[in-house]
Amino acid sequence: MRMLKIYMIAGALTLPGAAMSQQQDSLNNKTLQEIVVLSGTATRTSFSKLDVPLRTIPATINNISGASLQLQGIDDLTGALAKVQGVRPVSTYGAFQHYVIRGFNDFLLVVDGFRDDRQNIASSAPMTNLAAVDHIEVLKGPAGAMFGHSGIGGIISVARKTPGTTPSAEFNILYGGFNTRRISAGAGGPLSPTLRYRADAGISATDGWRGAGSNRNSAYLAFDFTPTEKDRFQLRLGANKDMYDNDAGIPTVNGEMLPEVKRSYRYNTTQSYTKANHADVQLQYTRRLNSRMTVTEQLSYATDLINYLSSESLELTRGKDSVARGYLQFEHHTQPFQHSLDFTWDVPSGRIQQKILAGWSLNVLHRYTDYDNPLRSRTATTIPLTAPLDNQGNLPVINTHRKTIDETMNGIYLQDWLNFSPKFKILAAIRFDQFSGSYRSDTLQSPTTTASKGDPYRKHTSRLTYRAGFVYEPLEAVNIYGSYATYFKPARQVPGVTNLSLDPESGYQAELGTRLTLARHLTLNVAGFYLLKRNIIVSLGKGLYDQASEAASKGIETDITWQPLPVFSISAGYAFTDARFKNYTSKVTGAGNLTDKRLPFAMIHQFNIQSSYTVCRGATVFAGLSYNGDNYTDSRNTVLLPAYYLVNAGASYTFRRVRVTVNAENLLDNREYFIGAINNTQLYPGAPVNYNVALHYTFNGR
Repeated sequence: MRMLKIYMIAGALTLPGAAMSQQQDSLNNKTLQEIVVLSGTATRTSFSKLDVPLRTIPATINNISGASLQLQGIDDLTGALAKVQGVRPVSTYGAFQHYVIRGFNDFLLVVDGFRDDRQNIASSAPMTNLAAVDHIEVLKGPAGAMFGHSGIGGIISVARKTPGTTPSAEFNILYGGFNTRRISAGAGGPLSPTLRYRADAGISATDGWRGAGSNRNSAYLAFDFTPTEKDRFQLRLGANKDMYDNDAGIPTVNGEMLPEVKRSYRYNTTQSYTKANHADVQLQYTRRLNSRMTVTEQLSYATDLINYLSSESLELTRGKDSVARGYLQFEHHTQPFQHSLDFTWDVPSGRIQQKILAGWSLNVLHRYTDYDNPLRSRTATTIPLTAPLDNQGNLPVINTHRKTIDETMNGIYLQDWLNFSPKFKILAAIRFDQFSGSYRSDTLQSPTTTASKGDPYRKHTSRLTYRAGFVYEPLEAVNIYGSYATYFKPARQVPGVTNLSLDPESGYQAELGTRLTLARHLTLNVAGFYLLKRNIIVSLGKGLYDQASEAASKGIETDITWQPLPVFSISAGYAFTDARFKNYTSKVTGAGNLTDKRLPFAMIHQFNIQSSYTVCRGATVFAGLSYNGDNYTDSRNTVLLPAYYLVNAGASYTFRRVRVTVNAENLLDNREYFIGAINNTQLYPGAPVNYNVALHYTFNGR
């Protein structure tokens, strides 16, 4: 008989970084663990280019499999990372996302090992669907010694699917609430004894909650060519063409919605849009010099366009019966080129096992932003507060100004992994970066002709970052690890005419954790951390900035997993994060004092619990509860988003190669919660209950 599994997923299983995953044979068992913290017998991670077991790496790494996301009906990065303890996804404007990790909104996004710096420049950016994604990893804390500047909170690594050794194919179709339609397909396998391929494509469209619809289309193609036993070429091609309807949220009075306003009201103009087009090519060549030495060279080039127009600022009129709207418009054109050269060496060191990685990386980024300055100063027609029917016609867009960014980063780095004994390992890494940036504002005579060029504002920064840690296993069931890592972020902001010059940000994280196997089917994991960030840049609006002295985040993440029977398991996870400004000393007169204020969108408490019970063969039902604590929307802590909980549920039935899945999000129809905000003026209500049904077909030639 096939097995019916009943999952009580309280919180959708988010294990903190110290947890250890259990190996599961079947897909259904794997999807029990939506978030798996890699260690032990798990394979490798993109965060370490050294070929060593994850159990021996002193770091907190969460892994989310693409298969588990597909089972839950999730195909966006925000939905995927909402399942990770200590991570707070924030969606704004209907198209843009950023992520607060361990209290800080400084994160680095990496796709197949290459940096995506769009979020570091503009704090947020759109992301396409996950049709080509194999898994997502989150490294908690800074990783400057591995990836360079930025990302004190953590690194998010998106790994796309790779060519397999056997023929495979899959097809997925979904329909759900808000007229959500998705279809994706993929195939891969060998084309010859030396050439393999993988191809994926996906279409995701929805009318969206509150009319914030989107249409995201992605395609991906990868080849793996091994002409000899010592040579390997890997080529990846990706592209997406996405469209969003935008969402400016709901206007408030001192952060409070007026009682007569419905959460479904929409205040954008019908012309509002975000167009996000992207294409990238990646090439990697690996040469095995001998049984101990390998050289790897990687190249990447991408072109990215974000074309945005929205009536994004909302303000109640004096009578509080209508809404005044202001425009923002821009076109971001970004072209990053990246190159790295790595040399790895398994050092013959007698009884001590040693692996060394030495490398050099070059990152060159060109970005220009065109915008219509007169349009930015215009206001859209005022619309009623309680009957927001748009009456604004389309406006022509004629770009009049351009801001240009040219940045170069050169980095050299060294990693050393030492295995002194089965009980004790050390991992150390050091990196030196030279960063230079040029920032210029021009006026345009036409979209292709510059009328006058401004004087460039130049920044140069050189920094040394490092990471060191240990793993100690006094017993097979006890794993203790600790690490210390540093961070820096260049000051890209161009201050206003009378404003101060900004220094680079810097900081560090100290972490200590333990992974305990208390019994054959009982594990307990605890990790504590302290993060400190110096020279924090705080925007004061209108091109002015302040620079705070310090902010600190301290916390603990813990989870327990118990499986007393093969048919029953229960898991619970909790994260405590206290992230605040510390010793705030303003450099700007009248900027105020933020000492002891909580950092924006930093939740103090997160909690999740899950249980599962296997009844019979073939069908699956699952449900979950997650709790997200309150958090402020701004640095001055003027608007507080209340804590809330959500319950999700679903069921699936598998027969041979076909699986049918039904999911319910926010099953209890909680309508009193908010998921984001624009500063302290506009709020984003969370969606009501939403259902979807999906059909999945898979083929594996094995």
